[in-house]
Amino acid sequence: MKTEFYICPLNPPFNQWVQFVWISKGKDDTTKSRILPNGVIELIINFGNKQKTLHEDTLETDEYFINYWVAGIQTKPLFIQSLTDTNLVGIRFLPGGAYPFFKFPLSKISDKVVEADWMVEELENLKTAIHDLSDHKKIAQAVEAYLSAKFDGTCLTNESVKYVANKIFFSDDEMPISELVRKAGYSHKHFLSMFKKQVGTSPKNLQRIVRLQKVIQLVKDKPDIKWTDIFYEFPFYDAAHFAHDFKELTGISPDNYLSLRTFDENHCIIR
Repeated sequence: MKTEFYICPLNPPFNQWVQFVWISKGKDDTTKSRILPNGVIELIINFGNKQKTLHEDTLETDEYFINYWVAGIQTKPLFIQSLTDTNLVGIRFLPGGAYPFFKFPLSKISDKVVEADWMVEELENLKTAIHDLSDHKKIAQAVEAYLSAKFDGTCLTNESVKYVANKIFFSDDEMPISELVRKAGYSHKHFLSMFKKQVGTSPKNLQRIVRLQKVIQLVKDKPDIKWTDIFYEFPFYDAAHFAHDFKELTGISPDNYLSLRTFDENHCIIR
């Protein structure tokens, strides 16, 4: 059965922290998948069978996840596999958006998937409130109520960090990182430390990931691609620079990506 994937946007003010809530449902699908870096942190609630991550080199089971887990910002591909079924709800936080809710340095979970053991009780209540994965409106309302109760204003993302993160994540034009940091009004070293703490990675890494995502969106639903028409739209020095950056972030070449991508352009089948 093909996996179904739905997106639920949240209302203000929650959309300043959360890009969207997603629902993934599928049966009898044990496909091994490569998940490409997307520049966000995701809190995942499982309503079905346990899921697992796979070791990057051997593709053997690395770790099982049963109820609730968090995927930090990834700077390399993540390998996953379902066990017979998928019934997941995910909260996809914008860069810097998870910090007011998690209240610890997000760099601690970068390039990791971790059990959300520090907030199990509250997630049990959220899971009970959601219950039905077919009622998307109710899911969005339950997540908004959860975030509203959790937000207490004691751990806010720095406004300059938010400004730079949003410029990188949302702007069509790519600005030099040095220029963005200069506009932030802090020393370079101090700002980078704040940014990594509150976003989970450096501005440079986030920019590289966002650039990858823009490339992926440009080739979405296009069967025939001339990569030279794509990379000239971005600040790559040449084709070799483009191919190197693409493979470093995804683990595969641009052409291999086209042959392995699924209905979700950020997921690639592992054959």
